Amino acid sequence: MSAGSEHVDRRDGGAGKRGRDADWWTSLGYHGVWQVFGLGLPTIWLAFQSPTTANLLGPAAIAGIYGLALGIAAGRQGVLRGDWPRLSRRKLGTGVGYRRVLRRHCLVAGTLALATFGGVLVGRVGGAVVAGATGLVVSLAGAVAFPRLSDDDQRALVGRACLYTAGLAVTVLVARPLDPATAITSAPLTLAFLAATAVVDLRQSVA
Repeated sequence: MSAGSEHVDRRDGGAGKRGRDADWWTSLGYHGVWQVFGLGLPTIWLAFQSPTTANLLGPAAIAGIYGLALGIAAGRQGVLRGDWPRLSRRKLGTGVGYRRVLRRHCLVAGTLALATFGGVLVGRVGGAVVAGATGLVVSLAGAVAFPRLSDDDQRALVGRACLYTAGLAVTVLVARPLDPATAITSAPLTLAFLAATAVVDLRQSVA
């Protein structure tokens, strides 16, 4: 759907709602930022308590957070290819709605982890600017992939499994939530929560 489309999406919020938001500020400030900080909070918390030096973590995390929020806004504005998978308020109180929120949480958390902690790893070679650039590119690429990864077919399942695994791997490597010498008490619990939600999403896709 193009940015100028007049398509009416009646599946998302009822009759009269267009397939895109009224303006970019709504898409970015409300939907984009809310989803990143709300659904990505566990990953952000692990980044906050990470022993990694701030000169690499800061640029990667900031670029990842705002890059992903911008990507979500672009999707809701119809800029990205494919139908954007909206979290319809009509479905939120149902089993389908809860599964959609869970999947979006996993996608946001995995993308944010890969952008932030992956950016730190690359930044150890190229410096802070490279860390920030990596975080931005990865987060935008993740948002572009959201429509495809939100599907229920086998290829989307494999894609999500790869994203979740890579996100958890770089989280363990950089944030070190399992290291008793540096991690606070909530860090391993937060990592376990992220792993558990990823497994639940993948299992419900197979079932």
